[in-house]
Amino acid sequence: MGKDAKSIVFIGQDEEGRSGVYEQAFAPGQDTTATRRAIVDSRQDAATESLGVSPDGWITVSDRYDSRSLMRADNVLGVVARKTQK
Repeated sequence: MGKDAKSIVFIGQDEEGRSGVYEQAFAPGQDTTATRRAIVDSRQDAATESLGVSPDGWITVSDRYDSRSLMRADNVLGVVARKTQK
């Protein structure tokens, strides 16, 4: 909830589908979509994954960065390759 206890803070998506943190008024039984505003800008290279709000209003945001690559590690100290059966 926002620090005024009349709004909520949540993770949503912008017009381009990027995630970010938003605040929106909360009034039971009313459509408050028009009050929605970004409070942490969306990042092009990440997806907002989770958030926390402290009692004094500070927001902590966790972003996820995806990597689509394959890596190979040879001769890693302390790792012994298993022999495969043919």
